[in-house]
Amino acid sequence: MQSPPPSLSSALVPLGLVDERTALGALVLVVEDDEDTRFLYMEALASMGYRTAGECDGKRGVEAALRLQPDAVLIDVGLPVLNGIDATRLIKEDPRTHRCLVIVMTGHGKSKFEEARAAGCDAFFCKPFDPAALEEVLRTLLSAAEHSKTLERLEMVKECSCGQQFSLKQWLELLPCGRMHLPQRGVLVELRTCTCGSSLSVELDDLGVAIVKPAQAEVPNDDKVITLKTVLVVDRDPHVRRLVRQFLGEAYVVEFADDGYSALDRVRSSAPSAVITEILVPRLDGLALCRSLKGDAVTERVPILVISMLAAHERARLSGADAFLEKPLEKTSLVAAVRRLIDTKERGSALPQQDMNHS
Repeated sequence: MQSPPPSLSSALVPLGLVDERTALGALVLVVEDDEDTRFLYMEALASMGYRTAGECDGKRGVEAALRLQPDAVLIDVGLPVLNGIDATRLIKEDPRTHRCLVIVMTGHGKSKFEEARAAGCDAFFCKPFDPAALEEVLRTLLSAAEHSKTLERLEMVKECSCGQQFSLKQWLELLPCGRMHLPQRGVLVELRTCTCGSSLSVELDDLGVAIVKPAQAEVPNDDKVITLKTVLVVDRDPHVRRLVRQFLGEAYVVEFADDGYSALDRVRSSAPSAVITEILVPRLDGLALCRSLKGDAVTERVPILVISMLAAHERARLSGADAFLEKPLEKTSLVAAVRRLIDTKERGSALPQQDMNHS
């Protein structure tokens, strides 16, 4: 498959028709019942260089997938006639389309993740729509799909700390959560999320294909082992997300939560090494999240960095935050603050008060 061409201007594509203006790009079928939302997705995909087609319900989506055999299907869960989960299952069970990548999307958080995964989806995408994140997911999946025939012949056992073991094929079915470059070894490590919530790492070769060998829960670095640490970021701003992933992605597994309650559940189920939270997040604001985490014996030791455009050092301190940074974020300060929080936690000592005031 050729790489998608440069961004192109686009106009509304008639329902059910393929946009041929980007003929060299991969074909993505968008199945979404809301016309404005479908238009937004197709416009964004076309600007990235993908060909697009659209349908308005699950039944028509399956029929279009069989007819067009697209490279990928972006499908909503809550569809009329046939819901997105059942449509995904039909696409994946049919030999004509089982290699088609299916990205399930929903505005209901992660509650439908297990159903979508059981139906065979290749990725699970939470609304609101973020074009940059979608492009990253598509590029990762399409790159892996190019080597699918080779990968299916290979075997690998990857064991999670929860006890589950995965063959290479099963590992590829897990939700991707990032990649990390280890410049000192010249290798790339891909991260996927186990059903228990933990991150699993596998070393990739220069083609982006998993190297088939027993993989450890840690990434080896010559004569020592680097344990991949997870940083949970609570902020819905796509620009902030991209910055944090760019600044921290080489040293940490960066995961995201859209609101305070989702973050609270995530930390309680699988404590990350640190939490970065904006104050102005929905459902449970960042300061309330701090108070909830620091008031719970299970999560009180998880270090928290609060970020905000507001000059809220003192409010963050009183809420239990371990450090505070004012936006806009700067790489050196952010990396230093996160490293200091994690190192302090591992030493078992308290964060000096001046770190709150001058982070």
